[in-house]
Amino acid sequence: MGRFFVYLLLMMLTLIIQLVIPPSLVFLGVKPDLLLILVVIIALIRGRKYGSGFGFIAGSLQDLFLGGFFGVFTVIKTFIGIVVGLIEGNFFKEQYIIATLLIFAATIVNETLLILLSENLLFTVNYWVVLCNLILPEAVLNGLIGLIVYPIIYRIDNSGGQLL
Repeated sequence: MGRFFVYLLLMMLTLIIQLVIPPSLVFLGVKPDLLLILVVIIALIRGRKYGSGFGFIAGSLQDLFLGGFFGVFTVIKTFIGIVVGLIEGNFFKEQYIIATLLIFAATIVNETLLILLSENLLFTVNYWVVLCNLILPEAVLNGLIGLIVYPIIYRIDNSGGQLL
């Protein structure tokens, strides 16, 4: 099975997991953004084209299933996929801590852009309170999940997309 289809399969699995995470698994009042983690990892491993493409797919799926102003998640995830994908050739992919830090930073950018692009949130949210109470805990959680998931996806990619 080729890389593209393996990544597509991982994205669908990630979406299902994201949609069915029970409230009892919410950590410090925040839910991880598993699609964002996957987009960042794919962009880091495969570059800008894969990052933008899978960012677009992940954002579209999130827009479709989570509602709200359609297109916001698509624009944000595509943007993040492009930006992170530009970094792809500038570091050793075996350095998992870099992936963790980029997932942390991408989470902050993702949530900040979500606030800025959502007119119902823009003027009603105290950004500093949201940053301290929701965004930073989510960024830490996403980074920790990324630290665990990145090596697995990296090995799958190095095997040519073979899952086993």
